[in-house]
Amino acid sequence: MLAIILGALSASTRIALADSLKPGDALNYIFTTTYTVLQKPPVDPDGHMSAAEWAKVEFPKTSISGGFIATVDRLDADGSAHARISTSSNKRGPSGPDFEATVTPDGQIVPKVDFAAIQAAGIDQNNPGAMIPTAYRSWTQAEQANFWAFVADRRLLLFNEVALGAGKKKAFKEGDAWRIVIADQNNQVVDFVFQGTQQFQGRDVAVLGLTTTRTTQNGVGPVSGTAFYDLQHHLLVKLHVVGDDDTTLGVRNQTVDIVLQ
Repeated sequence: MLAIILGALSASTRIALADSLKPGDALNYIFTTTYTVLQKPPVDPDGHMSAAEWAKVEFPKTSISGGFIATVDRLDADGSAHARISTSSNKRGPSGPDFEATVTPDGQIVPKVDFAAIQAAGIDQNNPGAMIPTAYRSWTQAEQANFWAFVADRRLLLFNEVALGAGKKKAFKEGDAWRIVIADQNNQVVDFVFQGTQQFQGRDVAVLGLTTTRTTQNGVGPVSGTAFYDLQHHLLVKLHVVGDDDTTLGVRNQTVDIVLQ
């Protein structure tokens, strides 16, 4: 599902008409999240260690990987594709029931979520790292599938914002900069700058720099990153973002990579 057309008009890179997804096409994305503690609390938050013992504690860099496969089963009249999403069943992450999603013409992957059911279950809709509720095992398969769709939706928020921003451009030229505002995400702002084109895994991609913000326990913090957007197939094939993430362990750096295989 991917390629490119380079136009010479005004030294710009023009976006090709998208090669449509077809039933049976599969998008296999791998997530890798890496945490590095930058500043730990001055004392043990659990109160078990003396100041001297706590001072010797080091937190190694940790990485967590996961993935999902979106398999197209039909095309819709608006140009989007209906897909079934399956999650990892190996060490890359916990698996859950398959659930439905829409792949939009600009490459967003939007899980189908019953948010009223999520709210009724007492789950924090603003928590992208939602924990499995204690009552999960007593839920029906449909309820479990809806929960995993919700988790995927939260984790794909920035991915989808970047795909939306990239898809708004009909052509790129050197120095291009633009902004999108996501009204249903509290007017979240994402700024983009075009950094050129290159090959990535055999695909011709536009390289986009991006900046936005993330709300943490200590307020709003900056997030920056790079995205590779396939110009022929209108798919986000790589997203790399870095930002701070405040936790009970102090301030830690969070790096997220999402890559289409």
